[in-house]
Amino acid sequence: MTEDELSPIEVTMPAGAIVFGFVDEVRTQALMGYYMPLLTRAEQLTFDDMLPETVDFLATSTGSTQEPVLISGMDDIGDSRHAVTFLTDGGGFNLRWELTVFRRGEVAAFLYIFYPDGDEPAALSEELARLLDQSIAGQTPSGDAGNTY
Repeated sequence: MTEDELSPIEVTMPAGAIVFGFVDEVRTQALMGYYMPLLTRAEQLTFDDMLPETVDFLATSTGSTQEPVLISGMDDIGDSRHAVTFLTDGGGFNLRWELTVFRRGEVAAFLYIFYPDGDEPAALSEELARLLDQSIAGQTPSGDAGNTY
């Protein structure tokens, strides 16, 4: 997504949040995400405690037409995580959403992927979440880089 396309989203984000996105208009697929700081231990614990409810709320607010189903295989991502898949009405066809939310140290990450139900996504949410997590881990105080993201 271009900077102009992302700027309306960035306006609604908390201070320090970083937004990213990619759209494949030919295949009707998109990847969107953002990460933001959770600087205090209290913020991190609250985030972790509310993670399943937050993901369910995000699925419902996106227009989920079914109960979200847990995505497995992400136990090694972040310090805490929750990932689901669900369907929405895409205006004539169903869209499959994969929503992954996790925290690594002082950084919370939100990753949304959607594509026509029945199609293969351009990239697996597990792989993208793992790459994002590795990037964050290398740039947080507990990571190799020794500085914040």
